[in-house]
Amino acid sequence: MGRKFRKFDLLIRWNGRITHFHDSIDYEDGESSTVPIKSIFTWQELSHICAERCCIGGRRVCKMTYRMPVYKDYALVYEGSVLSDDDDVNMMMRFIAENRFTTAEVYVETEVVGQYGGGGYTEQGE
Repeated sequence: MGRKFRKFDLLIRWNGRITHFHDSIDYEDGESSTVPIKSIFTWQELSHICAERCCIGGRRVCKMTYRMPVYKDYALVYEGSVLSDDDDVNMMMRFIAENRFTTAEVYVETEVVGQYGGGGYTEQGE
């Protein structure tokens, strides 16, 4: 508790629902914590969850979200810290180009990385 961290979240949306969630917290002291969660979310639930997750201990935590629709029923959402802002953006833009994504929305919010104080996503099922 209280260690600084960088976090990366990966969510895959299929047929309007989040079908896979993988949460990895990479602490600056080199230790990593990876937690797979098999929760399913709608886009409305996801928006609410992302907004909550960016506020840890009452402080805004930096966030980047990429929404890349491929087909009508599929999108990839990527969130990461801004510690490697340019690398993250370049990587995702390359990913979009290599996979021939037709559209991409890129939202980047940059603020100082916060302290990990617990909490997390609320699991919600069908």
